[in-house]
Amino acid sequence: MPSDAKQRITYVLGSFPSGIQSFVFNELKELSKLGFNINVFSVYGRPQSNNDDLNWTSKTLYAEPLCSIKIIFSHLYFMLTKPGTYFPLLREYRSFRGKGVFLRSAYFARQAVKRNIKHIHAHFAWTATDAARLISKLSNITYSLTAHQSDINRCADDNLYEKLEEARFIFTCTNGNREYLGKKYGKDIYDKTAAIYHGVDLQTFRPEASREVQDVDILAIGSLIRVKGLDYLIRACGFLKSRGLRLKCVIVGNGPEKEYLEYLISELNLRDLVEIKEPVPYSKVHELYNKARIFVLPAVVIDGAPHGIPNVLAEAMAMGLPVISSNVPDISELIEHGRNGILVREKDPEALAWAIEGLLKDENKRDYLSAMAREKIESEFDATKHIRRISDIFLRAACRES
Repeated sequence: MPSDAKQRITYVLGSFPSGIQSFVFNELKELSKLGFNINVFSVYGRPQSNNDDLNWTSKTLYAEPLCSIKIIFSHLYFMLTKPGTYFPLLREYRSFRGKGVFLRSAYFARQAVKRNIKHIHAHFAWTATDAARLISKLSNITYSLTAHQSDINRCADDNLYEKLEEARFIFTCTNGNREYLGKKYGKDIYDKTAAIYHGVDLQTFRPEASREVQDVDILAIGSLIRVKGLDYLIRACGFLKSRGLRLKCVIVGNGPEKEYLEYLISELNLRDLVEIKEPVPYSKVHELYNKARIFVLPAVVIDGAPHGIPNVLAEAMAMGLPVISSNVPDISELIEHGRNGILVREKDPEALAWAIEGLLKDENKRDYLSAMAREKIESEFDATKHIRRISDIFLRAACRES
């Protein structure tokens, strides 16, 4: 195996570091710990001085302004050296998310050639993968992608099949996603797709030896969007209040459903029980788990699209929090009902209320689920193990290209 194989992989991300999901950042950091010299091409993002890890700014190539000399020269280079490839792509640029992505991608492709990059990897099958395809076509460098859930289902691009077909290999974050891709796009796509969970950093998210005062009965964390089912959690709190149960429920997040959720809290007269708080920096999230008695995320299926496995559920379980969620596809890969968590019928706030009440009143059950939840994460969702799988696949790809 060539010693420089780990030096030749670059990630293409739509935006970096702003807007990047924590699991992507963790992946970059863990691969670096394994000896990879990972660099990033950021299609839209710009350097930020308040990022948790400023080191990554120096490892990131940001796109030049669209009319810059560097971008113009990059296009001239491919016009002259690869006219048979460049001009057909120019005619089809709209199918690659438009002029901006096309102009930037030629610049990245020129840089990839100069830097002797042997493989590129894109996260999410949207802008990043469009850019990766263009870079690949112009530079003859192979690409791969990590497909998640929304980008292959609810918000999939019309050219998703072409992106999958041209990729050397594909990662996705659940077995359900892999099955879905195989069923919709065929055996070849299924065979080159590896299901690799995001996993959890077991050192960051671990049960505290002496936990702080648990002043939050119910904790929920996530984007305030419909698929999280947080309106059903609020309605469940309404049922609990009507049965005389006094509790404190904290929802941490932001998103398009916030106004509606705030309205629902007021409408059900739950201001004394339910509070929506702004997100905290990822480095502080474990502190939220540490102050809660149980974690609840009643995810729902919308338009038949699977939900994926919410990272916050796995993090809560790693922290030893008893969890309650919905019995929907993908989440059942994480939670085994009655063994390491509780699953209830989706969109059923009354059933959810009964599950919450039963768990809050049964300390022995909470202790049991807490221990089993941690065991599940250690055995099947250890991020370090999953990163090693990604590492092995990258190394094989880099060696083939050497």
